[in-house]
Amino acid sequence: GKAVRYHVLDRREAQDFEPVVAELHQLKPDLRVIASTGLEQETKRQEFKSLGVADVVIKPFDPHELLDLIRHRLEGA
Repeated sequence: GKAVRYHVLDRREAQDFEPVVAELHQLKPDLRVIASTGLEQETKRQEFKSLGVADVVIKPFDPHELLDLIRHRLEGA
């Protein structure tokens, strides 16, 4: 089967991501987590990154935007 390389995680607040991201990385250390959030501030993006989130998409987003992001990352991997 195909390996799961990305997980899109949607939470209300940045701090809600931390325990979930930590558990996901414990289960699969090379998993790249993409945060889906309505928080647009650049400081929040940096907070997500510090929690181990690979990328951030701001809601509402076009599903094609998410696919393009994943494709771009896979091509660069």
